[in-house]
Amino acid sequence: MSWKILVAILICVLVILAAWYTLPKTFDGTYISFQYPHDWDIVNHSNSGPLGESEVVVIGSNAMPLDCVIIDVYTNRTLQEIENIRSLLSVQLPSENIDGVECDVYSGGGFRSYVFQKNGMVFMVTFLEGRPNVKDIAEDIIRSLKVKK
Repeated sequence: MSWKILVAILICVLVILAAWYTLPKTFDGTYISFQYPHDWDIVNHSNSGPLGESEVVVIGSNAMPLDCVIIDVYTNRTLQEIENIRSLLSVQLPSENIDGVECDVYSGGGFRSYVFQKNGMVFMVTFLEGRPNVKDIAEDIIRSLKVKK
């Protein structure tokens, strides 16, 4: 076998491994599914929360413990109720549109939250402000989020 064929095979193997390693993971819960980075893990998953959430998911970075995103799903609360609660704890910032999802944005206590409605369910996606790339990861979660029920 010639060295050119061996190099070509090696390059193909490396490309396949690199692609596989960077593929996102998928969370598949009771009410939602979404994609998150391959080097992050589910830190906590619950079907109840302190504000009457129907599902709460916390994902975090393996390398940086402060890098995490909290996804709250509300099936029994209105968007206005969640925004009223959030506004007691935070300052409302200008809304942001993330790939067609209109998000009300809140900031307070070092955290930023996106509150939005998608397919009849209310969501709050929260992360620690100032952490590199975490805002992008939170927005990618919103983009990939699918409602199941």
